[in-house]
Amino acid sequence: LEEEEKVRLLINPCIDKPEEIIDYNSNGEILPKLGIDDYNKQKVQTSVDVFGLYRSELHKDRREIWKIVSIQLVRIKEAYDDYLEDSKPKYLNRLKREFQILKDYKTIDKEHLAVVRFVIRQKLAEIKSMLDVIKIE
Repeated sequence: LEEEEKVRLLINPCIDKPEEIIDYNSNGEILPKLGIDDYNKQKVQTSVDVFGLYRSELHKDRREIWKIVSIQLVRIKEAYDDYLEDSKPKYLNRLKREFQILKDYKTIDKEHLAVVRFVIRQKLAEIKSMLDVIKIE
């Protein structure tokens, strides 16, 4: 098995950590993460080719989910700013609802979950600081 792992050119999500070698862009493309070694670049490219991940409908779907999650992150930021301005319960409730919507995008049965996680990770520090202020999870 160890010898097999040295030559395996497909990403195995049970062994590999795809988020450490794959990036996405807002056009829906899957890209090797900058700074990874040639072996992992080849695994990303081979996996994309073998699984047909360059198909135009998948690009369109990934672009759409990127946009949806990005808009939801803006809605969270707006709700957070409203709550900071005026800490009325209605603003806190709105903020919690907006976070719940984001959380629902991360459920395991959703399509393009990796893109959702990627977009959220880009704003993770900001999201965590908001959660710390309002003490919700």
